[in-house]
Amino acid sequence: MEWNEVQGRIWCCELCRGHERVACDIRQRTEPPSRSVTLMLIGVAPPHVKDITTKTVANSATNDEDDNLRKRFVEVTLGRSWANLLERGLFLVHGVKCAIVPRDRHQEPPDDVVNVCAPRHLADELALTRPPRIVAFGGAPHRALAKVPGITLPKDLGMSKRVRELAAKTKGGVDIQARGWTSSLHVSPFPLNGKKPNPVAVEVLREAARLAGLIP
Repeated sequence: MEWNEVQGRIWCCELCRGHERVACDIRQRTEPPSRSVTLMLIGVAPPHVKDITTKTVANSATNDEDDNLRKRFVEVTLGRSWANLLERGLFLVHGVKCAIVPRDRHQEPPDDVVNVCAPRHLADELALTRPPRIVAFGGAPHRALAKVPGITLPKDLGMSKRVRELAAKTKGGVDIQARGWTSSLHVSPFPLNGKKPNPVAVEVLREAARLAGLIP
């Protein structure tokens, strides 16, 4: 299995076609990491854009220098450019690979979408990169991680827990087991309140980045 094969399967996947909340024509197609991954960030889903009717590579933190998550949170929080962070082993993927149609001013993927998407696509990306440290940005990415076959989360990190509770329980990183590798998990609230960094998310990302050796 190669990285571009995995991205090709994401590009061709039609399992959620017809789901009212899934914009299947806006989807992730991420370039491979240029080095071994030391810190994996798992976002919610690619940003939604109205009136896209042809299959399009989503603009997100991975390929858009003006993306809010990248520009207003990750770079500001860690005090380094995106390129420099990638060179140090940072990498980002989304728990759900297609954009989610907003509802009530949020783009949180429904559970049934996470349950279908993550075991197929996020699972492959993690199997290839085997990140030793992971930050899950929110409840949906945490659920996506829990749905990856072969990953075992501690019982007190169940999906019924609130994200802030999970953030407290994973302070310092909590070991999780996968097939053939282990990782330390940090759960974070969604990084931005509007366009301002969430202070708890700032604390979580800085801690994980320090432990991963990305920043002093």
